[in-house]
Order: sequence, then C-alpha cells, then structure tokens
Amino acid sequence: MSKSKNNMMLYRLRKQRSHKFEIQLTSLIDIIVFLLVFLIQAATITKLNLNLRANIELPRSETRDDADRGITVQLTKDLEVFIEDKSVALEAGTLWTDNNANVIREKIKEVKLNLEQVIKQSKTTERFNIVMNLAMDKGLDYLHVKNLMDIAAGLGIEQFKFIVMEK
Repeated sequence: MSKSKNNMMLYRLRKQRSHKFEIQLTSLIDIIVFLLVFLIQAATITKLNLNLRANIELPRSETRDDADRGITVQLTKDLEVFIEDKSVALEAGTLWTDNNANVIREKIKEVKLNLEQVIKQSKTTERFNIVMNLAMDKGLDYLHVKNLMDIAAGLGIEQFKFIVMEK
C-alpha cells in the first residue's frame, strides 16, 4: 500500500471516531426549574406567638420569624415544664426521673396526636412535619435539651426550633 492510501485510511478512521460533543440543556433547565419551585414552596414564613413564663431568660441571637406550627415546650430555671402553656405536674426533686420523663412523654404524645387530628381534618394536601419549639432558660444544662429532644424523637418528632430573644 502506498503512503497516501495509509494516510487516507487513518484520516477516515479518525473522522469516524470523532463525535461532536453536545450538551442538552433542555432537561437540565427543567430540573433547575423544579428545584427552584420546590425550594420556594419549602421556605414558608410564619410567626409564632408564645406566652413565655416570667422566669425564663432566653439566650440572645440573630433571629428570623419562621417558627412552624408545632408543639411548644418551655422549661424554666426552676425546672418547671410547660407544654402548650399548660403546667406539667411532676414529682419534686430531680426532673429526669423515669416517672417524670414518662409524664412529659405522655403530655407531648397527647398534644402531638391532637395536632395530627387537626392536620388530618384540615384536608390539606401539603406534607406537614410536626416541629417542637423549645423555649428554655439560657442557664440550664444541656442535659435538659438532650432529654427533651430524645423524648420527642422517640415520638417521631424530627424537627426542633429553639426560641431565643432577638439581639
């Protein structure tokens, strides 16, 4: 074979192997639009009206108004527990006895079931996650936050919001 025929064959092989690289943007734009719509719907802004107990000193923080409907639990520096503004009768002494933890669990469960019934009766089509709003005195030990969150998580509550005072 001659040299020019070999060059011609190599040229044809390279030409057959090379493909134009194109990016289809239509499907990418569709996905971005869906994500944008989802993120806009997920960012709901609501206000939480809360009657704080007199002896709770909340920590200060940069805040935003996006508390969801949910269960509000308040814990004073005297270790009094209020669920939905109602005092929870607990045994005197240590807050986290098994009996006290069970009483708190049952009260939160009762409020959660009532809230789920209200959601079910509202016939809303949007998915709704129950949120626990925690208002606790800033001087309390983290153990109290952990125990309340453990109780709530055991009842299927996965989202928590901490109530703080605006700076």
